[in-house]
Amino acid sequence: MSRVGSRCAKDFHRFARVCCGCARVCSRFARAYCRCARVCSRCQEFVADDVHECVADVQMFVADKQEFEADKQEFVADVQEFVVNVQEL
Repeated sequence: MSRVGSRCAKDFHRFARVCCGCARVCSRFARAYCRCARVCSRCQEFVADDVHECVADVQMFVADKQEFEADKQEFVADVQEFVVNVQEL
């Protein structure tokens, strides 16, 4: 089963609303959703396939965010190198 770390809880709340249609997502649901185990009583129409699909969406979001952070760090390093080169002129 797919598993995503609990530090992504904020993203889970957002994705859970999109996937199950609940206006409010209880914390019990968020914990269960994170483990891809069960859904809260307000979200019983939320079928297992949808859970896996949403987990995949969150994983893709997290991967995109990590890629963005890596690109940002590379850009900062390039700028720092440029500044050093300018100072040496």
